[in-house]
Amino acid sequence: MARQVNKLYNGTVTLYFNEKARNRYMLEDDHSPVGVTTVLQTLNKPALMTWPMHEAIDYLKKHPEDYEGAEKAYLKKSDAGKDTGTAIHFAVETFLNDQIGGYQSIIVPKHPDAGRAYSSFVDWYRSQKIRPLAVEQVVYSMDKDFAGTYDCLLEIDGQTVLCDLKTTNVSRSAPKGIYAEMFLQLGAYSLAHHEENPLETIEDLMVIRVGKDGIVYTLRASQISLSVKDCEQAFTKVLGAYRFMTPLSKQLQEEKV
Repeated sequence: MARQVNKLYNGTVTLYFNEKARNRYMLEDDHSPVGVTTVLQTLNKPALMTWPMHEAIDYLKKHPEDYEGAEKAYLKKSDAGKDTGTAIHFAVETFLNDQIGGYQSIIVPKHPDAGRAYSSFVDWYRSQKIRPLAVEQVVYSMDKDFAGTYDCLLEIDGQTVLCDLKTTNVSRSAPKGIYAEMFLQLGAYSLAHHEENPLETIEDLMVIRVGKDGIVYTLRASQISLSVKDCEQAFTKVLGAYRFMTPLSKQLQEEKV
C-alpha cells in the first residue's frame, strides 16, 4: 500500500499514513507522532491475556496431545479474525462513501462471516435516520502529538456522532463485544478532531460492534453517563501514563544487573 498523504489544519500540516510501516504516521520532518492504538496498549487487558489459554484448551479437547498445535491455535484464529475484520471494514467504508456520493453500493464480501456482518450493518444503517459526514478520517493533535484514524462521523437523528466500527467477538467480560477502552479511543479521535476543527461540535461518541455472528450492537457514551469531554480527558491521562512508562521501561531494560 502506497503511503496516504493527508493535508490537515487547512493545509499547514502534512501527515503521511502507511499501515504497513512500523511507524504508521509520519510528519514531513520525519517525526512520527504516537498512534492512538499504541497508547492504549499501556492498559492492562485481562480478557486478552487469558484468551490464548482458552483457545489452547479448546484445541486440545479436539486434538489431544497436539501441544504444538494448541500453542499456535490462538494465532490462527487471530489471523483469520483480522482478515475477516479487514473485509468488513472495507465493505462498510465503501458503503458509507457511496452514501455520501449518492451511489448504489454493490460490494458484498465473499467470506460468509464478513458478508453476514456487512449485511447486518446495512440493515441497521437503513433502519436509522443517518447521514454520513466523514469516513476513514485521519486526525492529528499538534498539541499532544498523537495521531489516529476514526471510522466515521455520522449525523444520527440530527446529532453529530463520532463512531468507531468494531468486529470484536463477545467474551465473558464483554457480552456484547464492547470494551471500556473503546471509549478512550473515541475520546482521542474527538480530541484531535476538535483541535483541528474548533468550531465543529461532536455531540456524542458511539461504538458500532458489527459481529461476525451477524449481530449489531451499538453503545453511545451518553448511554453510560459519559460525556465527550469525559472520554477526551480520560485518554489524555492514559497518554500521560504512556509517556511516563515508555522511557522508564526502556531505561530499566538497559540497566545492568
